[in-house]
Order: sequence, then C-alpha cells, then structure tokens
Amino acid sequence: YVVGGDGLNYKVVAIDPKSAKAKELAKTAQHIIDVTREINESPELEQACMRSMDENGEFFVRNFPRDDGFTDLRFVEPEHVKPPMGEGWEPEMSFGIKTERNDVRNREAYHVLTDPLTDQSTGEWIPAEQITHRTLNVGPNAKRGLPTYYQVHANLRRCEDLLASMTSMAKTRAKIALIRKISGLTNASADRLIASLTGATITDPINNENVTVEKLRYGTILTTN
Repeated sequence: YVVGGDGLNYKVVAIDPKSAKAKELAKTAQHIIDVTREINESPELEQACMRSMDENGEFFVRNFPRDDGFTDLRFVEPEHVKPPMGEGWEPEMSFGIKTERNDVRNREAYHVLTDPLTDQSTGEWIPAEQITHRTLNVGPNAKRGLPTYYQVHANLRRCEDLLASMTSMAKTRAKIALIRKISGLTNASADRLIASLTGATITDPINNENVTVEKLRYGTILTTN
C-alpha cells in the first residue's frame, strides 16, 4: 500500500549458491537492475504507480528499449489510454485495450494518445509486450480498474458540499457584529440609508428586477428593512 522514499528493493539470488557461475550471473543481473532503476528514477516512478492505483484503479508503464541494452520506463496517464475516435473499431478494442474476441485476459495492444495535450482524437496501438498494466478493485476479467474511493465517491462529494456550505455560513455570521432595526424613518431618509449601504446593484435574471447588494465587511452592522 505504500512505496517509501527509496522505492522498492530488488535482489537477485543465485538458485545454486555453491555455483560460481550462478553467482557471477546473479551479480551481472543485479547490476543491470540497479542501473535500470537509476536511469529511470524508479522510486518516483513506483510512487506514481502506487498513487495511480488508488486514484485511478490502475497504472500503465510503457517500455522503450535502448540501443545500449537498457530500457527506459515511462508512466502513461490512464486517461490517455482510450479507444479510437469514431466507429472504426471492433468491440474487442473497448476501453482502449485490444484483446482476443473471446478472451479479455489475452491483451494484444493498447491504444495510447500520441499528442494528448493538443489532440485527443489521435492515438497509436502499442504492442502489449511494451506496456505494463496493473489493475485494482476489479476481477480478472475486467479490462480497466476502479479507484479505491469509487464506492464512496458520491458520499465524499456530499460531505465536501456540506463542509463548504457550513464554512460559508460561519464566515458570513462571523462578519456580522449586530443587527439593527430603525423605525420612524421617512421614505426619503430610508432611501438615503439604503443608498449609503448599497455596495452594488444587480439585475435578477428571473424577474429582471434591480436588487441591491451589500458587501459584508468584518464588524458589519446589518440594518433590516
């Protein structure tokens, strides 16, 4: 559930600890893993994958083989994996993941946007062997994962709205020092009082009536009508 600051640890162990050749191969393999982790800044990548598992229910990492034998690993945003635009794709390409028609667990390719910042309609099919994809909170036959908080998302939204309303009400009340009611005013005096308290005048879009708006400053004294 948590990836620390140093990331995950990988250790290559020889199957036969008594074999000098096995130990040498294990040492070489460990070196390759360590260099790969260093060039890809693996702790940050692994933390991004863990966060994405909770936030999106999945993560995608694309592999780019290099000429020197190592591999560059790049995080792919889940929203950038989507089916092609239009009607020119088959049902087995749903959710941007191409599988065999009758076997959703046999992944063949992933459709990834080529220029997500400026064009959300163009992508390319990436062979499945170049994509590492893990899902969370779903069964083995689901193509995509579900966020950890999906089940309580609606409740969290309602709590957020309630908290915003409560803080807004508390802030408004805290600005009011007292409420006064003035009696015995003439119409002219009342108009002058309203004009002095009015911060702005707006038009009600429903009935087109002019409505005066009073800005609540700290220590405001409200005057009732």
